Amino acid sequence: MIDRAVACELVGTALLLFVIVGSGVTVQQLGADPAPSLFYHAVAVGLGLAVLIALFARTSGAHFNPAVTLAVWRRRSIGGQTALPYVAAQVVGAVVGLTVALVSFGDRPATERANRRGPLSEPEMASVRWDSVAGWVDAGPDATTPFSRARLTAP
Repeated sequence: MIDRAVACELVGTALLLFVIVGSGVTVQQLGADPAPSLFYHAVAVGLGLAVLIALFARTSGAHFNPAVTLAVWRRRSIGGQTALPYVAAQVVGAVVGLTVALVSFGDRPATERANRRGPLSEPEMASVRWDSVAGWVDAGPDATTPFSRARLTAP
């Protein structure tokens, strides 16, 4: 029975990380106001987690997080022989879920994802790079990334 529970933890953690990253990328591509985007992301993750818990709770407890597993182990609800494989499966599941999400959604720059017409041409990319760097330098210490203030301008 423990092999099935460990498999559920691995698959559940992978699916949870895929849902988190996938909904984050999808909401970012909407380019909407940040407040509704965060709400949509939270709803998607919450619903995804609820479905995963409903699917796997009876088999493994649906921990999906090493911190949860260690807390349950510390309360002596599960033994160390169960907790260790759970944690290992969760770590492997997280790597698998993130890898699948990266392959599914690609590792494209934020400026390319923001452009709905398709890939940027070389002149457009040069303009974006310059505008984003200039915007970042002008923004001062509040800017978090060079692409946070990118302006897509075609020559």
